[in-house]
Parts: sequence; structure tokens; C-alpha cells
Amino acid sequence: MAEMEIKQKMNPISSLVDVYPYRYVNDDIHFLLLHRSETQIYGGQWRMIGGKVETNETHAQTAHREFMEETGLQAKLKWVVPTINSFFDPQADSIRHIPVFAFECDDYIVRLNHEHDDCSWCNLTDAQEKVSWYEHKRIIRLIHDILRSSGIMKEWVL
Repeated sequence: MAEMEIKQKMNPISSLVDVYPYRYVNDDIHFLLLHRSETQIYGGQWRMIGGKVETNETHAQTAHREFMEETGLQAKLKWVVPTINSFFDPQADSIRHIPVFAFECDDYIVRLNHEHDDCSWCNLTDAQEKVSWYEHKRIIRLIHDILRSSGIMKEWVL
């Protein structure tokens, strides 16, 4: 394997982002989950928004662009979640370290793009039951706990 390929596999800078939209319903927090179309990667799974960083784009810009493309919603508040979605991707033979963003929404009417065939606003319990990946379950819980306890630190706000 070429030295450049090895460096790319070990590079901790991610080319991906995760975005967890949420909204308040009465006094409860609901998370937006999107159901992936069968023709897409992760087809048939309920997931958050994910996307690839484009050339000359920051991770925060990517998060905003992907959020808009996949939902058509506006974000009232955008912030960085103080965690990283980390996992080993065997197809790419790489460790993925993906920054996580949370976007608060006022509206709830989603305009799905071609990547998804359904969506659902879910409370904590339902969201954790719908998603398959344990790391997504952990991040949903973390966002919920931050919003319910200490709150969002000003340094996290975009």
C-alpha cells in the first residue's frame, strides 16, 4: 500500500458530518429521523442526516447544506454536539471520526429529497428504538440530556 494511502486512512480529519434535527413539542424533545430509500447507502434504515464535505466547504457549512437539501427546513439554532461519531468502516478499511451537529427547528413539515422515502419526528424513546446503530442511539441520548440539563454552551453555537 502506498504511503499516501496509509496517511489518508489514518487522517483524523473527517470528510463527513452528522446532523440531528430536533424540535420541542409541548415540553418534549422530538428528533427528526429520515428513512433511507432502498437504492441508497444504508437503504431501509432510519437515520439522522449525514453528508460529505465538498471542496472549500467547512464542516459546519456542510451540515447546513445537507440539512437544507434533505429536509427543506430552516434551523432556528445550530450547534456543535461535544462528541464525535467514531467507528471502523471495513469497506474503506478506515476509522471514521465524524463531527456531530444539532439543529433546532420550528417547522415540522419536511420536504424529502431522493435519498429518503419517509420521515418521522420521534421522542427520545421512539428515536432510540428506530435507529439501528448504537452510536446514533448514544448521540440522541446525549443531545437530549444536554437540552434537558446543563444546556448548550455558548462555545458550541454556530
